[in-house]
Amino acid sequence: LSDDDTDRLLRALADATRRGLLDRLRDKPGLTLGELAAGFPQSRQALSKHLAALESAALVVTLWRGREKLHYLNPLPLQA
Repeated sequence: LSDDDTDRLLRALADATRRGLLDRLRDKPGLTLGELAAGFPQSRQALSKHLAALESAALVVTLWRGREKLHYLNPLPLQA
């Protein structure tokens, strides 16, 4: 990993909400934003920003299935 990639990874992991999202995706992969938001007190918009940070760090990958955007944990940056 480059220094920039490492910085993005550490910034993403520094937030407890983001770690909670990763735990949720580890336990149940392929959740939509609505499904992820069900257990968090933050708004969907706030969680979208958290997911964007996780995607930027390559910790979350998404897959479109029709109109649904599914989120999956990508453990490779952590392993590197």
